[in-house]
Amino acid sequence: MVLAAYFANWSIYSKNYLPDQLPLDVLTHVIYAFFKPNAKTGSVELSDPWSDVEIKLPSNQLGCINEFHRLQELPENNFKLLLSVGGYTYSPDLTAIFTDSTKRHTFVESIVALVCKYKFDGVDVDWEYPESKKHGDIYVTLLKELRSGLDSINPELQLSVAAPAGKHVLENMNLPAMDRYLSFWNVMTYDFAGGWSPKVAYSSNLYGEYPSGQSVIEYYTRYVRRNKINLGISLYKLTFPNAYKLRGKFSGTPVQTALSLSNNTTGLYDSEYGCAYDIGQDVFECFDNAESIKNKAIYCRKVGLLGAFFWDGSADLRGRDSLIRRFNEELKLK
Repeated sequence: MVLAAYFANWSIYSKNYLPDQLPLDVLTHVIYAFFKPNAKTGSVELSDPWSDVEIKLPSNQLGCINEFHRLQELPENNFKLLLSVGGYTYSPDLTAIFTDSTKRHTFVESIVALVCKYKFDGVDVDWEYPESKKHGDIYVTLLKELRSGLDSINPELQLSVAAPAGKHVLENMNLPAMDRYLSFWNVMTYDFAGGWSPKVAYSSNLYGEYPSGQSVIEYYTRYVRRNKINLGISLYKLTFPNAYKLRGKFSGTPVQTALSLSNNTTGLYDSEYGCAYDIGQDVFECFDNAESIKNKAIYCRKVGLLGAFFWDGSADLRGRDSLIRRFNEELKLK
């Protein structure tokens, strides 16, 4: 099975979160976010050279990428390190590149060179999102070309995508054709609610009408084998201001807060929806807690998924309260 976590290279700043703080002894994959695509040339670059390869860390390694390689050598760890390119901020640049065959060729060559230079074990593409069926066809072409490029240096290199939950996006994508070139899918089964929501709603519930973790996964399994799918789990709390109940009204802008920076991370478990919540003074909060994580792990095992991934590691609770560790404890992966 897979138990993966994204590491955001900016987390070394406001959260002072370094690579060795991830629960690496239970992870199978660390997905390093994000490399920056250059829309003008098609090449891919370090998005933060200081964080990536320059800052001197307590271990005397220079940069987070080198630190992860040091940590890979420790006997208690056995994880792969994947290069993730794109993300929400850089996705318009990906669109500009993928829709231009010349730039796309440069993109693939650049990715392959970066994988070699920084000794990554694979690549994760996070394009948010293909906006038309033409984009969907282009995505297939990109993955075919990228898979070929990776195979040219090492067929064992892995290739994944951060995959959407919204039906309006999924309808643009040719999932079976994409699947031919992918090692696995990281399905973003979260961000179901936010500032766009008309009423208070859960942002990462497992059960319930579409979108929910279960309903999104069921959509994917029409086209993709279950054992190639990872369930996405967010490590943040969504707070609705001036709100008092699920499906009630709210006023103001919902706020995301990392669980590691939140006061109350216990809450109440809603077994109908598979999500935790808390009602405070004029706020409604939803998030994952120990019980909801346990049930998501049970769900993954029951339906035969490949595993799960977490966005992002720096937002996890520390020590024994780590939700990543709790997920692992339920599945006994390591």
